[in-house]
Amino acid sequence: MIEQSTRTAPRAANGNGNGASSYGAPFAEPATAGVIGHAPPSVGVVESVKRYPLLVIIPALALMILGIVVGLQKQATYVADARLTVGRINLNAPGALAGYASATQALASQFARAATATPVVAPVAKKLDIPESRVRSRVSASPIPESPIFTVRATARTEAGAIAMANATAVSVQEYARKLNDRDPDSGALLGRYKETSDILAAREARADALKERFEEKPSAGLRRKLADARASRNFWRLREQAIEERYLAATGGEASSRLIEILNQAETAKSDRRRWIQILGFAGLLGGVLLGMGLATFVANRRVRRRLAAST
Repeated sequence: MIEQSTRTAPRAANGNGNGASSYGAPFAEPATAGVIGHAPPSVGVVESVKRYPLLVIIPALALMILGIVVGLQKQATYVADARLTVGRINLNAPGALAGYASATQALASQFARAATATPVVAPVAKKLDIPESRVRSRVSASPIPESPIFTVRATARTEAGAIAMANATAVSVQEYARKLNDRDPDSGALLGRYKETSDILAAREARADALKERFEEKPSAGLRRKLADARASRNFWRLREQAIEERYLAATGGEASSRLIEILNQAETAKSDRRRWIQILGFAGLLGGVLLGMGLATFVANRRVRRRLAAST
């Protein structure tokens, strides 16, 4: 009995039926048991790029070239500009220069907004044989700050189309201003309008002078604003009086300007946005290729590390 129990003791001590002793190292699991539950070492992005630079360079160059090709094939938009200026006055007339700058700037802003009005757009659409809606969507105008000059800008699919639309709009704005200025060419009516304008101007000047005296006696922010508004209104009516005077002199044989709007520069060339799109799409492709290559290099580097680790165990 003693001998039999001695022979069966190792099997009972193990408890798993494989005949190995719980104290014997020769019966332990392989070395891989020590790494179970631990993540394999990973390779960072910078190290991955150093190991596999071509995986970054090739996608970056490929996508950059693709972006440039797309930019070259993209339909270009051409932009053409024409410049106009407000007013010529008789500088020999008393007070001709007083308030001229602020009034002409205000008129430039008003005529810039009129560039998309129907009286301006309709002749352009008829001349170019296109819908008025297309003219409005492709034409814009903006005044140049602190000057009597404003710019008419037109966009089109071709350089010739942009130039033609910009120049046609400039001429139409000029004609629109001429019609406004020549509604009643009769000298008698002009004289009546001149007297009426002179009365309004006198009232505006009196108000501006009164506000000036009040402001000098008791300055305040509210009086300053009222004084500035009164002066702007006075200057506007002064310029209008001067314009009517010129027309009256012209109608009665005097020397005056017949055009309120003059074209400074007609559009001769148009700029294309193709180069800008090539730069944008090329840079976007380069950036996307770099990011893609960095991800690819990191993936390849870590996959090879895992394979070597699996092979060594």
